[in-house]
Amino acid sequence: MSTNELCAEATKAPWTTPELAIAFFSKNERNVRLASRMHLLTLLIKELEAPFISRLHDSNFVNAMLNLLNACLPGLRLAGTASTPQWLASIMLIIDLCEKAATTACRKAEAKRLLVSLY
Repeated sequence: MSTNELCAEATKAPWTTPELAIAFFSKNERNVRLASRMHLLTLLIKELEAPFISRLHDSNFVNAMLNLLNACLPGLRLAGTASTPQWLASIMLIIDLCEKAATTACRKAEAKRLLVSLY
């Protein structure tokens, strides 16, 4: 199941009771597979950083992750600490790494622009 499919499923989920939210985030094949993929992706990002992060931005992957979090937010609130999905930490880390890379790239571009104007 892709993250877009999970996002669509989370958007349609009836977030009416904590039990439904806990069942959605429980340890099942879909969540375990997504957690494994996100963990491996995190490791790849740490190894290949710059070129890999630019590819993620080009493919709108970060937006898909943000959409997934946004779709799951009502369920996460209902479930509380009773059922935290395994993939949540990896997705948050990926978003953080991409944000840091974007900030670094902007600062480097600004520094380069200032250095070029000095000489």
